[in-house]
Amino acid sequence: MIFRCKWIILLIIEDSNFIKLKEDVKEMYEFGEFKGRKTIKLMRTPDDKYPFIFGRAKAKLIVENYEVIKKFAEEE
Repeated sequence: MIFRCKWIILLIIEDSNFIKLKEDVKEMYEFGEFKGRKTIKLMRTPDDKYPFIFGRAKAKLIVENYEVIKKFAEEE
């Protein structure tokens, strides 16, 4: 089962007096199992060639280090 989360992205243009709304599909994920243990698969599209699949231990590690990961992702 694939879940889609829709987010409304609000773009504010400083030079103009209007606000533009854009609907964007932000995330897709699917729950599964590997050797009897739960996994989650994160995808960019339903047919993503290289999805990101991980289990509960890595999920906990990601949650514990969310701020560091967020900072890393925002770097240029």
